[in-house]
Amino acid sequence: MTQQQSAGNCFRRSYLQPGCVVLFALILAGCGPSTQPQPDAQVHIQQIAGLYMYYASKHNETGPGSVDELKTWANALPATEKQSFGDGNIEKLFTSPRDNQPYQIVPKVSVKAQTIQGKPGSGSSGPPSGGTGAPSGPPGSKGGPPAGKNGGGNTKTGMMVSKVIVYESTTTSGGRWVGMSLARESKLVTEEEFKQLVPK
Repeated sequence: MTQQQSAGNCFRRSYLQPGCVVLFALILAGCGPSTQPQPDAQVHIQQIAGLYMYYASKHNETGPGSVDELKTWANALPATEKQSFGDGNIEKLFTSPRDNQPYQIVPKVSVKAQTIQGKPGSGSSGPPSGGTGAPSGPPGSKGGPPAGKNGGGNTKTGMMVSKVIVYESTTTSGGRWVGMSLARESKLVTEEEFKQLVPK
């Protein structure tokens, strides 16, 4: 089993159970095969996103209400768990090395898997508003949901919708890093893209 597959299994067992914390943090830190080192700001973003998701796994799959709430909770973790997210220095982790400004979070994001209800004899009815990645095509076809009885019937698909949960405070000439709710997903976006991803 590959490192990525193991991390995927952790997510299917309610995101981050204690036995999965170290593995998930290593994946976020870029310990898998890589053609070039990740920028420090990207690594920080991914580690904070992992911390956010770990918090959510302990709080009914809902993120913290503020940065201070997440930091306070993180500082109370056992030392071995804190060290899974960077070097264990939570205050340092929450400061962007690009602009020396604190990272921000999107408060109280629900990270529960969403259920997509399909229609009889057809594929999924599509993703929820703002979501992507829902199965497409008829049941049993490539890209479609599993076929029901006689190739039709209602289908339900549980899916994780990737959402922005952490981001840099400012946009520099190179853009702004944002961290997503799905494992190891981060993006360097323009100011215009940021406004679409994180509306006021």
